[in-house]
Amino acid sequence: MTKESKFILLHVSEKESSDFLKDALTNQGVERGLFMRTSIGSDIFKRFDVVKERGYFPVGIIIDPATQHIEFLFNRHPNQTDKMKLAEFKSDNPLAL
Repeated sequence: MTKESKFILLHVSEKESSDFLKDALTNQGVERGLFMRTSIGSDIFKRFDVVKERGYFPVGIIIDPATQHIEFLFNRHPNQTDKMKLAEFKSDNPLAL
């Protein structure tokens, strides 16, 4: 992966996750078992909790390794008020990374 690369992490259903994992392990030569101690998981879950409390349904994140910023992909709660909103930025090309 290059410094210009970005990660896209999407939340999928348990069944889709299970199907993906089964295919990867069975058919793609993927292995499991490499662990590292890190707080990234709890940090991401904390951020997800913050945005959920503000009327967003996070479905994934894009991580920019150069800046270490994360951008949320989300659905909006229909009862979200303007006061609940966090800083949002509209992209001219939302499909571009």
